[in-house]
Amino acid sequence: MMRYAVSSFYWILLCFFIAHVDASDLEPPNMTFIPLDASKSEGENTEQWSFNGAEWWLRNTNRPSVSVYPATNDSPTGAAVLVIPGGGFQFVSMSNEGWPIAERLAAQGITAVVLKYRTAPTPRSDDDFFEFMGRLFSGRIDPESLRAQRARAVSVAKADAQLALAWINENAAQYAIDSSRVGILGFSAGAMTAMAVVLDPDGGDPPAFLGAIYGDLGSVAPPKDPMPLFVAIASDDPLLGHQSFGLIEDWHGAGGSTELHWYQGGGHGFGSFSKGTTSDRWFDQFTAWLIAEGFTTQAM
Repeated sequence: MMRYAVSSFYWILLCFFIAHVDASDLEPPNMTFIPLDASKSEGENTEQWSFNGAEWWLRNTNRPSVSVYPATNDSPTGAAVLVIPGGGFQFVSMSNEGWPIAERLAAQGITAVVLKYRTAPTPRSDDDFFEFMGRLFSGRIDPESLRAQRARAVSVAKADAQLALAWINENAAQYAIDSSRVGILGFSAGAMTAMAVVLDPDGGDPPAFLGAIYGDLGSVAPPKDPMPLFVAIASDDPLLGHQSFGLIEDWHGAGGSTELHWYQGGGHGFGSFSKGTTSDRWFDQFTAWLIAEGFTTQAM
């Protein structure tokens, strides 16, 4: 059972692997990044973009940074969201769970800050990278080794997310942000990272709210006075759809405001992709939830 639980974490990467095509005539998105703590940088910048046939990924990232999308409408709400894309800690899914989400938030009067966190090192060649991903989810890697790798990856990403939250608070005045209305929205591995941040008692000021999109639903010990929690996941998610609802029960039991959207379809990684299922409405439901919780006052 434990072997299945560990190897299944990488099952979804197969879907990305088989979609790989030659993207030599395409260009990655143009994102401007602001470096975070230089002490977290690890030697020469090694990051690179790769295209999987459907989206652009950033991988081999070793210098944490953020990309800021200020509120673009005429009525900024003062709210801000730290957006943490997923990618199994092997890459950062920027063109699905990064800049498109940030642009939609900015259009709602919410300043969005996309985190580029440090990822595990992967082969430089795209061909070797996708071959490596194939081995990763094949089940031939020792489960104990995978668990240790994941624990290290979560710890590193959590530290980068904490730096990003601190950066947002330090620069709140520049972007007309109300520091009491800064939250996190994480996807898959990004949702796991976000949860690690809020469960860290020594992590500094906690976010005001937490959005976890197709993340881990396992049981947790919630923080004291849990912040409002929004969860969205599809029942046919091949990676995480088989879970129980321990997170929801624990959060609600600790007195935290809790909202769960359990979609019939959508798979894993629906993010900014249209799947023709009710999961396509998750973003509208998330922003409506922010209004209901009092973090924004923007009319829908």
